[in-house]
Amino acid sequence: MTSEGVPRLCVLGLGNLLCRDDGLGVVAVQRLLAQYRLGPGVVALDGGTLGMSLMSHVADVPSLLLVDAVELDEPPGTLVQLTGENVALAAAQRLSVHQVGVVDLLDGLRLTGRYPESLHLMGLVPETTQLGVDLSPAVEDRLPDLVHRVAERIEALGFTAVPIPLAPDGGHEVHAGSDPVGHHVAVGL
Repeated sequence: MTSEGVPRLCVLGLGNLLCRDDGLGVVAVQRLLAQYRLGPGVVALDGGTLGMSLMSHVADVPSLLLVDAVELDEPPGTLVQLTGENVALAAAQRLSVHQVGVVDLLDGLRLTGRYPESLHLMGLVPETTQLGVDLSPAVEDRLPDLVHRVAERIEALGFTAVPIPLAPDGGHEVHAGSDPVGHHVAVGL
């Protein structure tokens, strides 16, 4: 975090958990937080479908990493990685059912002069966005790779994402809030 308390990188999971694969961005961020300890300056948020309501949480953040379902003419589960202006184009044309809110958020940041210096989008092509709470098999199978790639992107941007060791029962330790190494979390805004 900066001295003013503004994170330098925000990882924002987007999507509707009630529309199957549309919720993959939120699920990916939840799993990221369960499997990695994020270092100082990084905040991970469950942005759901809040759109413009997220403005105060991402304004003035130098680096923004969106995690979301991305509609493409590719097989379900295909990994998508975009940067810069390609993210805004994808938000306008290819994000799923909540895309208007994301477009409004990015436009609002640009209009107020608070647009991130570094903008990234990572996600998967959804198989279905029908009502339901389970991810499709194609997306569920690829989600671990997406989470790993998000952690790698965090590292590539100069921050830390340290894997949490497995507990004796094979699960990851549970953690939330701030810990001594500077892990900052806000989930379910």
